[in-house]
Amino acid sequence: MPDLTQVTEPQAAPEEAQPSRPTPPPSRKKPAGQGRKKLIKRLIALGVAAAVFGGGGFALYRFLNSSDDTLGEIYATPAFIGTIQSRVSGQGNAKAKETAAITLTQSGVVQEVFVTSGQTVMAGDPLYTIFSQAAEDAVKAAKDNVTEAQKRVSDAERGVVTAQRAVPAAQEALERQKSDLVKLNEQLAKLNEELTELNNSKSDLTVRAPRAGKILKHESFTVGKDASPGPVCTIADNQTMKLSLYYSYAYESSIYTGQKAQVSIPSLMKVQEGRVEQINRVNFISPEGGTFFEVVVSLSNPGALTKDMAATATMTDSDGSDIYPYADGKLDYAETWELELKIGGPVLSVNLSDHALVTAGQALLTVGDKEIKDKIEAKQDEIEAQKESIKAKEKEIKTQQEEVIPDAKEGIKTAQEAVETAKQGVADAQQKVEEELKKLADFNAVAPIDGTVTSCAIEPGQEVKSGDTVVMISNTVNMLVTINVTDQNIAFIKPGNTVDLVDWNDNMFIGTVTSIDMSKVESDQGMTTYPVTLMVENFDGSLMEGTTMRYSFVTSQSDDCVQVPTACIQYFPDSEGNRCAVVFVQRDARPDDVPELEYPTFEPGQKRTFPTEEEGYYPVIVETGLYDTQNVEIKSGVEAGDNVFVNYTVTDYSGW
Repeated sequence: MPDLTQVTEPQAAPEEAQPSRPTPPPSRKKPAGQGRKKLIKRLIALGVAAAVFGGGGFALYRFLNSSDDTLGEIYATPAFIGTIQSRVSGQGNAKAKETAAITLTQSGVVQEVFVTSGQTVMAGDPLYTIFSQAAEDAVKAAKDNVTEAQKRVSDAERGVVTAQRAVPAAQEALERQKSDLVKLNEQLAKLNEELTELNNSKSDLTVRAPRAGKILKHESFTVGKDASPGPVCTIADNQTMKLSLYYSYAYESSIYTGQKAQVSIPSLMKVQEGRVEQINRVNFISPEGGTFFEVVVSLSNPGALTKDMAATATMTDSDGSDIYPYADGKLDYAETWELELKIGGPVLSVNLSDHALVTAGQALLTVGDKEIKDKIEAKQDEIEAQKESIKAKEKEIKTQQEEVIPDAKEGIKTAQEAVETAKQGVADAQQKVEEELKKLADFNAVAPIDGTVTSCAIEPGQEVKSGDTVVMISNTVNMLVTINVTDQNIAFIKPGNTVDLVDWNDNMFIGTVTSIDMSKVESDQGMTTYPVTLMVENFDGSLMEGTTMRYSFVTSQSDDCVQVPTACIQYFPDSEGNRCAVVFVQRDARPDDVPELEYPTFEPGQKRTFPTEEEGYYPVIVETGLYDTQNVEIKSGVEAGDNVFVNYTVTDYSGW
């Protein structure tokens, strides 16, 4: 069963706790006139009784259902210091730690019985003796089968040696053929590399933009005319600019890579944010004798920035002051690329214009080269011929394997399989001997575990048959209880922890966590649970197998904390509509920090559930923590000793 069935001990405070009636306070002095009111009510009661006897049922009904608007006396109590706990609980079932049953596999006749039901035994104690001729015969037959199986192994191993003698020469020839095949494959790999180089050269016939950017300058090309290898164009990354400036070594520890910088561009009358991309600790000396290091600032280009624009950049020091460079610098493109044509040829297409924007991979210049195509075709023909040579060699190897090796190799394989089969036969026969010996031991059985004989179904002279369960033993000294703990609470329990257990008769036990099976996760209606095994000492035998156990353990605890009764907590919205937990605290005078709260309005006949300032109680917004069935932890807002409002009590005179 899930462990979170009912919280029986302190637990985490909910968002809202409904006020509940506390234990009545100590006797108080009655208000003046109380005795007279009580006398009047008694006289009324006598009148009601007379009305009942006189058939005045309707008058009695109206009397009993009349409302009383009296709130009663204020019941208050001081906040106190104490310990509060949150616990979870659930149920599990007890079972014996170990149980052993002895079941016969052959028929026989009981000779002696040494135990009775309810007797305590130790592991190794004799239980009974049964004579079974069938079990004796089964052991002998199993041993004979082992001897025969061992002979078959020897015969199969001699067959392997015979088959292996015919293989070496054929294997050597096969290895030579394989070596030739390796060389052919190496030659093919080399041809493929040469073809790749030619294809790469073919790709060089088209000059492409490596990244998005802008063409700064380009050479002149004409479609149909030959172009020689050489420069094609210069492309710049126009999306990112960089600015190189020099700063005094006095700011060496104040400037770091990634730091924000405010870049000022006078020509645009604009300040733009950048970041320190690189710091070069050079030794630049100004004419004034100052020593400076280089800082490279990068900034995005919204479109209006270009190379050689004057700019400067400032950073902010740790004390909030600005860090200025020695002098202004000039903007530059973050990166430029010089593109070249590697292979000459007739121009097929041109897509070059100064200041044109290009995208990554865009074709800028394409030339043709029939000679490269012819070389590629020739190399492909050479590769196909090499592949045919490889196929022929593979066929030769296959033929060699089929003509020379197959019989010998198949003979080895068959002989080896025969050996393995024979060895498995020996293993099976030996296992059968062990099984029959174990079965025979069941006819002269000893207790396999410490425990109590829970069942003994034999007596001397009795005939038994295969399949009869004759003795059962259970170890009840140590019992196991399996509980299911939810994923919300599994973190609060681990091996070695103790868990409180109570049986149906309220007998208390202590369970020790021995294992948490994280692999056997069970989910039901969105709740995940983990089986947890507890071990319980049961030396006196009072815990019976199958008993349902209630468990509980602590999930959280607060020590030396301020607490108030649960009924003290009420909830009201503040002026901004935020829902607040509130406690009404008694004060001699109105505090300065009384919160503004929106109180509910009450219909006629409804009773107010909180005190007023006229009664000497003022609202305090509190932060709550853990709570149990009676009290709540107060983390802030109320101090120990503060007298807090609980509720209005019904006095002797406000109800008869």
